[in-house]
Amino acid sequence: MLRLLGVEDSHLAALVDGRPMDATESEAFLRMLFAAKRFDSVHLHRWIRKDVTMDDLLKQPEALRGEIVRLKGRILGLSVEKPAADLAARFEIPLYYRCDVRLEPSGVPAVVYSTAVPKAWFPGKELDEPISFVGFFIKTDGKIDGARQGVFVTSRVAWHTATTLGKLGMDMGLFDSITDHSRISATERECFYQLLAATGRAEMKRLDRLTPDDYSVAPLFNSPELQRGRLVALRGVARRITKIVVKDADIVERFGIDQYYEVAVFTDDSQGNPVIFCVGQLPAGMPRGERISEAVRIPAFFLKTWIFETAQLDQRMAATQDETGRKKKLRQVAPLLIGKSLHWYRAPMAEPRGVSGWVTGTLFLLALSGVWFALWRRNVSDRSYARETLARARDGDDRSPLDTSGFETD
Repeated sequence: MLRLLGVEDSHLAALVDGRPMDATESEAFLRMLFAAKRFDSVHLHRWIRKDVTMDDLLKQPEALRGEIVRLKGRILGLSVEKPAADLAARFEIPLYYRCDVRLEPSGVPAVVYSTAVPKAWFPGKELDEPISFVGFFIKTDGKIDGARQGVFVTSRVAWHTATTLGKLGMDMGLFDSITDHSRISATERECFYQLLAATGRAEMKRLDRLTPDDYSVAPLFNSPELQRGRLVALRGVARRITKIVVKDADIVERFGIDQYYEVAVFTDDSQGNPVIFCVGQLPAGMPRGERISEAVRIPAFFLKTWIFETAQLDQRMAATQDETGRKKKLRQVAPLLIGKSLHWYRAPMAEPRGVSGWVTGTLFLLALSGVWFALWRRNVSDRSYARETLARARDGDDRSPLDTSGFETD
């Protein structure tokens, strides 16, 4: 692969161990930096040497030159370097960054050359930030504090801030590529999928603890640039859930993401505008489709305000027609947030009408039958009493008569 990108064995042989980079190594170095910038992401991550330690690299630099490794540590210094004009034009690298790094957990110093670093870093700024990188080992440099240091080239140095998202492995520097009021572009693709992968490593209980329920959607619409990467939780009604199948081989292989779900939610304060969530999972049995109405709460990280096309989200946003009579889709702006899953508040399940109706009808008939039986018994008793009383009046009665003393008689 390196040969396909213009790096021959002779170029690797030109890199000399045990001394700082000098002019005789410039072309070989820039060829490696050019290759790192354009190396296919699938193969880059597939060919990481997980069996190689930093100690191995320092002891066997010639044998392991050009190998791909993943390392982490802390950046302690940054400088900008520019190649000679002819080399800059040939390799399309007008400048690059030298990062002075202390690797973890070994504590070994290293120099990492990269074509991209976070915008928040700049030369002269005091740095002590957690970082990681996937890059090529190219040589050993001179000693620092008695320790020989490794030299690496990479396409970018990842920045893991001391935040919830940074601790989940997200490269926070990728937010530099985000532009609001637009679709997800090719330059934003890496940020989107890294964010989806990072939230997949989170625990929902922890996200719930970190997100109160009183957050307003207004800042997400009005000042998105200040909300980038912020963790919030919103409650509302999910009106649409669509399954998105991921077909990009590098995303499936690197992150294990082959699908996710796009959820359109309307909150109490979104004024009839949708808020879009992308989540990796749904609760078991959660309805999906274009016309649903489910109460949800979703903790998620804000990415950007997103423009997407929709033929219909609700009646107010129904598709219109152009001058030829054909339907045209509307362009809708909505906050886009990325989460692990969502909380679904199911509506109470009603009893089947057939069963409840049968039970109610049966009880009514039994009650009616009881009333009818009581009235029938009373009617029978009244008739029997009347017959016996009349009979006694005609024929006399052996029993003692009622005491009528004190009653006036005719």
